[in-house]
Amino acid sequence: DHEGDSFVGCLDKRTGEELWRRERIEPTSWSTPIIVDHAGRPQVVVSATSRVRGYDLADGRLIRLVDSDDLPADVPSLAEAFEAAEGMGVNIEV
Repeated sequence: DHEGDSFVGCLDKRTGEELWRRERIEPTSWSTPIIVDHAGRPQVVVSATSRVRGYDLADGRLIRLVDSDDLPADVPSLAEAFEAAEGMGVNIEV
């Protein structure tokens, strides 16, 4: 994410075709999206300055969100960020 237009997207690894794209309106932050499996659902998890989002890998729908200034955006595992949020009582289901 940066001060301009930001997005997260998914490409077909064989053809390079864009499968989906979602705009992200976030302040500048640096993180690498990771793919995690949560309750049998593969998700693209992306950290930002004060929130972490999980997008459905199949279609890019937002399925999890943690919005908290208390959450570190640079944890080694973003799955840990969801766990931390759950421990803080933050509702993360969308």
